[in-house]
Amino acid sequence: MRFPQLYGHETVKQSLSLAIANDRISNAYVFEGIEGVGKKLCAKIFSQALVCQSDNAPCGVCPACIQARANTLPDIIVPKKDKDSKTLGVEEVRQQIIAEAYLKPRNTQRKIFIIEQGDELSPAAQNALLKVLEEPPSYVTFIICVTSKEKLLPTVLSRSQVISFFPLPYITVAEYLTDNHGCSQEDASVVAKLSRGSIGAAVSFACDTAKKERIDKSVGALINLKKNSLRIREMVEFLTEEKENIEEIIDYLLTFLRDCVLIKTDLVDKAVFSNKVSDMRVFTQNLTKKKLIAAFDKLNSLKIKLKQNLNFNATVSETVMRIWEDFHDEGSGHKI
Repeated sequence: MRFPQLYGHETVKQSLSLAIANDRISNAYVFEGIEGVGKKLCAKIFSQALVCQSDNAPCGVCPACIQARANTLPDIIVPKKDKDSKTLGVEEVRQQIIAEAYLKPRNTQRKIFIIEQGDELSPAAQNALLKVLEEPPSYVTFIICVTSKEKLLPTVLSRSQVISFFPLPYITVAEYLTDNHGCSQEDASVVAKLSRGSIGAAVSFACDTAKKERIDKSVGALINLKKNSLRIREMVEFLTEEKENIEEIIDYLLTFLRDCVLIKTDLVDKAVFSNKVSDMRVFTQNLTKKKLIAAFDKLNSLKIKLKQNLNFNATVSETVMRIWEDFHDEGSGHKI
């Protein structure tokens, strides 16, 4: 099996390995999958295999492989958007792709274009790209990486082979973290579940102590909210101070509340925050599943409201107050 550097994705590796072995390479591929799942790494390894000068591609030692790995091979092109632009536009496609596509490879037998940010291709840019996708030179291969194939026009998809990178099992991600980043099994398990099947997200999280501290502070603020009304102001102040990370924090709180419901249902093995089970058991005393779900719904609603550009402080304050009321049976004047 080729692509040993790519963790997991055995079906993808088998499919691409067979294509290389049988010399049945498509002119265009769409690699789709969540951010950090491995599609860009696979695109780089696959392109290296396509330019490799050995029968056992990618060999890693021939001049083409060495240059490809160092990102200095002129036959592998990674188009870049203008630094002031949010999309990869028509001009970038014309100058960096179309102008190059009809020039034969310089050092190898194939010219490869890796569009790493396919989500950023504007519709106009995709239509410009169609000109070369419809009648591509035999030596050209396009690899377009997107989080979802729905981001691309049907006409682009119809001329491409779609390769799907599904989220990895959390056990696979956890093993990667313990084997390659020295994480403890407990930490690796939590991070792997939070990453939702993305090794890239898991590695970023594992190396970011600020994120870990943010989880502890977020969960701590919610636990304290159960104690007394003085904690309402504390939580509002915390969320206001963390305004830039509010969506991330809400996700942590939603996960924690979901775990609390699992604890109440005797499904502790399904909890994401397996390192906070004792805290959850204490927190959920005298809290019914209905109260926990009500708090979950209010936080989920807050996430939606904040995207509507409502007054931040007022919206956050109201949500925290209502969650406190639910915890203390004071939300609607009757017991929950």
